[in-house]
Amino acid sequence: MKSGSRVALACALALLLLAAQAQAQSGSRRDARENKELIAVLDFESSGASKQQAAALTERLREELLGSGEFRIVDRSQTDKIMGEQALQQTGCTSSECAVQVGKILGVRKMVNGRIIRVENNLWLASCVLLDVESAETLRSVSVQIDGSFSNMLVRGAQELAYKVAGRAPPAPVQPAKAEPKQKAAPSAASTAAPAAAAAAPPAAPAEFGPSVRDSDYSAWMSFDEFDVMVQGLHAKRRYPVRIQGRLAGGVEQFRAALAPYPEGAFRWKVGYRQTRGFFESQNQANSAAEFKLISYQDYKDAESETQVQSVWRFPK
Repeated sequence: MKSGSRVALACALALLLLAAQAQAQSGSRRDARENKELIAVLDFESSGASKQQAAALTERLREELLGSGEFRIVDRSQTDKIMGEQALQQTGCTSSECAVQVGKILGVRKMVNGRIIRVENNLWLASCVLLDVESAETLRSVSVQIDGSFSNMLVRGAQELAYKVAGRAPPAPVQPAKAEPKQKAAPSAASTAAPAAAAAAPPAAPAEFGPSVRDSDYSAWMSFDEFDVMVQGLHAKRRYPVRIQGRLAGGVEQFRAALAPYPEGAFRWKVGYRQTRGFFESQNQANSAAEFKLISYQDYKDAESETQVQSVWRFPK
């Protein structure tokens, strides 16, 4: 009896210890979350850029700020509701005084607002400020300049802005490793076989499309500018690309996508098109580290025989 009582007591103590450890870990995670600053992000102003481009950049900045691990972000719907109630959706909230007013109503301590400027065809400038709601003081003013298509601003520019707002240095681009030159060897029966396509094999289709994506699921082929506008408007329609393809047809680069509605629950996606292979590899490594899953990969050769990559990532995996 005494032996049985000791065993029962030991088991009870072990269970109590495990429960205490679990509670401590839960409390630690809760404390870590509560220690993150709650901020709100207002829609960017635009000059030379479209409203859709400004809205797309704002959404990407929200995603990158959340992904930085430094902040909690007020849901966009709450911000839009306040803007509507204050009759600011049509005129916008362009001044620091307005941002402070909205921040007080939302109950946050800091606000972010910004501006995107299309300086010329392939040159973009984006800037934003981090405001203290209580004092109306500008805590941080940052900017980035991006060459190339607007997709470069969405991918690289938004990430740089987020890191600068958080007061951290943006991650350096990862340079693809250069292969050492090898001596040529006589071809064997194995080496003359068709090269393996594992590196460029399309990933498995997301659940929204079942086992595969059919050709009929794609949009019509369109020019880069047309495709860029279409992608920028997807978030407002709560749709996202599960596949993107590019090609060179008659000397003109064309693009198309297979689209799906947003799945249930929390969901984010990132996209790139007409990316160099080195830039894609850099982004893929950064996105993988942030637990985004690559769901689409395709490449083609442009007019200069350079490889251009199209890719889509989604979170959670």
